[in-house]
Amino acid sequence: MSATNKANVRRVTPNQAALRRRCAGLELHSGIELAINHLFRFTHRAIGAKALWSDQRVVWLGRTTFLDWAMNEDEFNIPWVVAQTSDAPQSRQELRLLVQEELGRYFHAQVSSLPKRNLESWLPLP
Repeated sequence: MSATNKANVRRVTPNQAALRRRCAGLELHSGIELAINHLFRFTHRAIGAKALWSDQRVVWLGRTTFLDWAMNEDEFNIPWVVAQTSDAPQSRQELRLLVQEELGRYFHAQVSSLPKRNLESWLPLP
């Protein structure tokens, strides 16, 4: 494998591989929700800010950071995790677009419904 191809290969963790197997066959919406709950485990929303507390990551996440991590960070890569769901589109670009839209809806729903928690000394990320 050339150096260029090695740079484009994403590392898959055993956690991601197991999660992908659990999502296989589910509907896309359900697979995305399962992946978010498993990878982030949001438990609270911030008071006075649009941020969610991730017990799994021990950090406040704003919408932009959540979307960036979920879509682009090798440790999460939710589009790859849910690519084998029953109704996932074959096109990588279309899959990424649908996953990003669903992540945004999920975040908005959680900001509206999770119990409130003071930010304490933690600042939310953008």
